[in-house]
Amino acid sequence: MGLSIGYQAKTGKFDPSKEGQEHREFYGTGVIITAENAQAFYDSNIKAEPQLDWNDIWGRASGQIKY
Repeated sequence: MGLSIGYQAKTGKFDPSKEGQEHREFYGTGVIITAENAQAFYDSNIKAEPQLDWNDIWGRASGQIKY
């Protein structure tokens, strides 16, 4: 997500200074790896190339950080 945001900003696809607070401080989604899903995660993210939409900048954001 961080690389995509930086790339999109550098190439002029969006202007970070015009983004609201929800896009300045946010939580990203994560994956909890357990014994039950470790092999599937390995197969789809290590052995194979994960399918990610690099144009969907905020698709993996899960909400603004609340104080």
